Amino acid sequence: MRQEKRKKREEEKSKSKRQDSELKILQIAQNTTSEAKGRQLTVGLNRKTRDKLSSIFPALAGDHKVASQGFILSDKVLETATRIPPKRAMLLVPIRTLKKVTFFLFLVLGGFLWWHISHVVQLSFLRLYHVLEYQGELQELAMVMSNASSPTNIFSTTQSSEQLKQHKTTLITTTSCGWPYFLLVLVSSASYNAERRRDIRLTWGVDSSLNPRWKTVFLVAQTRNRTESEALLREGETFGDLIRADYYESYWNQTLKIQMAFEWASLYCNFSFLLKMDDDTFVDVKSLISLLAKPAILKTKLYMGQCDERNRVKREGKWKVSFEEYNQTFYPDFCAGYGFVLSSDVVYLFVELFDVVPWFKIDDVYIGMLAEKAGVKPKYMNKFRRKEPPINTACVKLKKPRDVLVWHGVTGKCLFDIFQATLDF
Repeated sequence: MRQEKRKKREEEKSKSKRQDSELKILQIAQNTTSEAKGRQLTVGLNRKTRDKLSSIFPALAGDHKVASQGFILSDKVLETATRIPPKRAMLLVPIRTLKKVTFFLFLVLGGFLWWHISHVVQLSFLRLYHVLEYQGELQELAMVMSNASSPTNIFSTTQSSEQLKQHKTTLITTTSCGWPYFLLVLVSSASYNAERRRDIRLTWGVDSSLNPRWKTVFLVAQTRNRTESEALLREGETFGDLIRADYYESYWNQTLKIQMAFEWASLYCNFSFLLKMDDDTFVDVKSLISLLAKPAILKTKLYMGQCDERNRVKREGKWKVSFEEYNQTFYPDFCAGYGFVLSSDVVYLFVELFDVVPWFKIDDVYIGMLAEKAGVKPKYMNKFRRKEPPINTACVKLKKPRDVLVWHGVTGKCLFDIFQATLDF
């Protein structure tokens, strides 16, 4: 009994193999059109398959032969093979259909890869473009400076007197932002700090997304050096991110720069928050935006940074202030000038108070005076910090870069290192 069952299983297995071999040759024959009749069709089959094929068509042994490159079918073989039962024919997958499906999948995969690669390299390409453009500008500036004459009094303004009358500060620029931004970044920069402005553009300064959330501009006054003035004109035309004023650069004129910057922002931009900072400062913009978007952060009446309380007025040294300039013992509470955040309503309010609160030579203290007059209380943020001395001699790498949002005293290679650390974190 067992031998009969074993024999039966072997016969069924042999029959199944025979049917599989037959299906192969039938599939090959079915994919051959009527136009191919009379031609010889070479099919790349291995020796084992060819031997099975010969056993399948013993009556056609004289009508076919095995070639070194495959199996050659005659018209008679094709005619016999194409007599396939409908149910069996439905099981056969034409080779041409497989090719079409494969080609379609290849197109889909190729399109996805192209989209992904173009999306990834978009920012890199934009930065490379800025590098090449700016290198040309710096080379031209170096050539001009090598032939420079003595400094000359010159204002690089192209605005008419009628345009200047509409401003209550020293503001010249009338260019608008052109887009509503969540965060507007105003960077105080001296006319000769072209490299710092370049580095900011190449790192955190530019939001190259289709729907940018922040915009960075540089606040620059006038210079008595003609070559620097001409270079600033070219830089402004190239990048379109310089906000100009009609006073000469001076350390004690920073309050004028803040006044003209806030007026420009209030007149020509639509924004939710404003970050005022210096050009030797690093900003983790995306993390800062995430922080400001949290419900716990005030959306109005916000004045945030590394703030000091009851700061005593110095009567000697670099920060000396006379009693005629300020007759109080302590300054009002204020945030350090290297970087602080204001909500848009506070910026508009400060501009209105420019005529009320008299000018003061220490710019961050002046902002504290405006805040006191407006009833806005400074909010301390521990993620705003100064770099430990010595500045610009070694880059202090953070173990957790997200712990610092605004870091003062970071320039050059250190700026690039910290920026890369935030990307890798």
